[in-house]
Amino acid sequence: MKIRVGIIGMGIMGKRVTECIERNPLVDIVALCDISEKTLEETKKTFNISKGYTNFEEMLEKEHPDAVYIATPDWAHRDPVIKSLEAGCHVHVEKPMTTDIRDAYEIVEKVKS
Repeated sequence: MKIRVGIIGMGIMGKRVTECIERNPLVDIVALCDISEKTLEETKKTFNISKGYTNFEEMLEKEHPDAVYIATPDWAHRDPVIKSLEAGCHVHVEKPMTTDIRDAYEIVEKVKS
């Protein structure tokens, strides 16, 4: 059984992570997500991944990944992390966890719950 992974954020780190994850035979990248339709389409084509979303909540709802890798800009980590945790996903978020201490505490509390 493969781990189903969604990747949110197709900037420099998102693309590098996709490159690494796709090599793992125990992982299936179920979808990519980026707010830029152009970036999303280019990245889907580069990695031959059929599903892509410009809205991470839609990706979570439709694809039900086991794990989510979040590679959005640092200041934009909170919402995808919280929503992914609420969807029951394991989460890996690029560092720093967030740029706002209140967001960091909220994420820690969500992980604990």
